[in-house]
Amino acid sequence: MPITNKGLVDVRTLSSGDEEAPFPAAHAAFAAPIASEAGGRAAPTRGLFVKGALAGGVVAALAGAAPLGLSAVAPEATTCKETVQDVLNTTLTFERLAMTFYHAALTSAAIVGSTRGNAANSLQGSRIGGARSIAHLQTALDQERQHARFLMDYGAMVQHTSFYFPTMTFEGAGYTSRSGTFLWSLDHLETAFIGIYLAAVIRFGALGHGDLAVTMGRILGTECEHRALGRVIAGDDPVDNVTLEVSSFTCVGDAAKTLNPFLTGAGFKGATRRVAVPSQADVARLVGSNVSTEM
Repeated sequence: MPITNKGLVDVRTLSSGDEEAPFPAAHAAFAAPIASEAGGRAAPTRGLFVKGALAGGVVAALAGAAPLGLSAVAPEATTCKETVQDVLNTTLTFERLAMTFYHAALTSAAIVGSTRGNAANSLQGSRIGGARSIAHLQTALDQERQHARFLMDYGAMVQHTSFYFPTMTFEGAGYTSRSGTFLWSLDHLETAFIGIYLAAVIRFGALGHGDLAVTMGRILGTECEHRALGRVIAGDDPVDNVTLEVSSFTCVGDAAKTLNPFLTGAGFKGATRRVAVPSQADVARLVGSNVSTEM
């Protein structure tokens, strides 16, 4: 059963008719990614592979088994059908969604703003200040870019070069309590990404890939930071409002179905906006010096 927490929801149980649903119900099947952005399968970088493999060995040792296998995961995870490639493709798709989301926000004058005002209008009114809010989001964007690169190093492939968002998402900063606004979308998207990576950890464990399971866990931790930083910017108290992160999906494929409106534009209420995935150069220019280093 999914873990639910006060103020959060199980995204699978909601429909497009629910005003507070994080995402509308999907109306079309998720199209499997088919083409690599780099034009072919890439081998994992040595550093990433060695770190993941060593960490995977530690996990296996602590569990008393080698490698991490079916006995170490929840029984319901064995009913999932995703292959290693399926999980990699799906997680890369949503990392690119995250990149597009943050890039679009940081290039929106209505969100970034130029003068101090109400937080509903721009980040300049946030309790930590506009400059600090923007810097935090720039670093989050850089981290999503690096996550995508890690996944491609493992061989993840994508076909989506653009995503859809409700038009109102980029019309102002908004609040985490106001459905459809930027900060609300950040809170709910990051909650969904956390659920995706939790499911990916379990699935890779079931498939016996401890190195990939650990990599998913490392990315998951950063997505948790993004959600918390969004709440800081929004002025929410307490920021650390969950004891356990929300486990929204049993299988990684469940996330693909739930987030399908962002892939197709079908299922949102009101007008939508199609946004192209930013290039590496676009991201680098926007991030500037607010880069994140791999530890």
